[in-house]
Amino acid sequence: MKNPLYFFLKCIFLCAFFKFNAYSQTGPGGVGNSNSNVLWLKAEDLSSLIDGDDINLWADASGNGNDVSQPTAVYTPVYKTGILNGFPAVRFEKTNGRLRKTGFSSFPTSTITAIYV
Repeated sequence: MKNPLYFFLKCIFLCAFFKFNAYSQTGPGGVGNSNSNVLWLKAEDLSSLIDGDDINLWADASGNGNDVSQPTAVYTPVYKTGILNGFPAVRFEKTNGRLRKTGFSSFPTSTITAIYV
């Protein structure tokens, strides 16, 4: 059996001179990309707000610019700090609370996956 150091050095030599392509996800959180993630809203992106603030605008983190908003104060969700393992949360605790995106032409009409944490 050959020396293990010889095998290790041979592997390093080969890796240094040959290109290996690796593929990974490029979207937020390493999940998908801007083509497969049409909308990605993260409560931690609302860091300019303080506990109890109304959310009038929530920026889309998918890279598609599909920001959602709510100009009417009686319908806005509320930003809460330190809710889930020290992270913030968004609460839709007002009657008929909602955010909206008008002119959402790129939203899929089938095969939709939604994850809420």
